[in-house]
Amino acid sequence: MVSGDPTRGVEPFLTQEADFFRIDTTKATIPKGWSNNPKDLDLEYYWQGKGDTKQELATDYGLKDASPLITKPPPSGDIYFLFRSSSKYYIWNGIENSVCFIAGPETLEEIFAAMDKFGLEGLRLELLKPNPAPGG
Repeated sequence: MVSGDPTRGVEPFLTQEADFFRIDTTKATIPKGWSNNPKDLDLEYYWQGKGDTKQELATDYGLKDASPLITKPPPSGDIYFLFRSSSKYYIWNGIENSVCFIAGPETLEEIFAAMDKFGLEGLRLELLKPNPAPGG
């Protein structure tokens, strides 16, 4: 991996945009039922301050540079985001307000393939504990 550019080397199909990673679908297959469409990612609400998801991930979990990759769009009834922080991948469950580190598979292509075949059950997830609240 090239220092200073977390999108070079490992995932050549990712392009960092202002608030998310755009995926070149000619080079990577997004899992069935998931989307990288900015409207589905609801960037304004979740990732640009109104829903404060990005700030919560930084404060509660120390994930300061979280950027979404894919989400389960409506009408799924779920609120899931697969996001990247410090070159690692995580799942945020918006219903439970929980975050899991994706311990395996390791590469995004392998993660997408496992999700496409098995759903979230195809991932080795480690539930993260939020940082204690100040004064708590």
